Amino acid sequence: MENKFTEKNKWTINPICGKNWADISREERFFCALLFEHIKKDVNGFVYWLNLRTDINVEQNDKWKVGYEVCFYRDWFKAQGQSAKKLGFSGKRTFDLCFFSNKAMVIIEAKHSKILRNKKLIH
Repeated sequence: MENKFTEKNKWTINPICGKNWADISREERFFCALLFEHIKKDVNGFVYWLNLRTDINVEQNDKWKVGYEVCFYRDWFKAQGQSAKKLGFSGKRTFDLCFFSNKAMVIIEAKHSKILRNKKLIH
């Protein structure tokens, strides 16, 4: 019996459309997970690096916390006894990486542009 998964010239399991998963997938989550684990070792060092490479200029020596796949609206409003959904915000909206201090919040959204190779992780 033909269905959307078995029709000719459609989806195949192996290989996927004749390509490797890494060739068709947007792997921001994988990259951000690796970056998150690296940043946790020295959050203030990463904030320093951000200040050098961008114009955000936040206080490096504040006490910073880093979050990965943060459901900001859901968690923010819930902590205040409210519902993000009832206020018109998506409770499922996540941000790839967030940095929180008592004075600032930095949100990083990763966008896929090229395949990430192991050589690029070393530098």
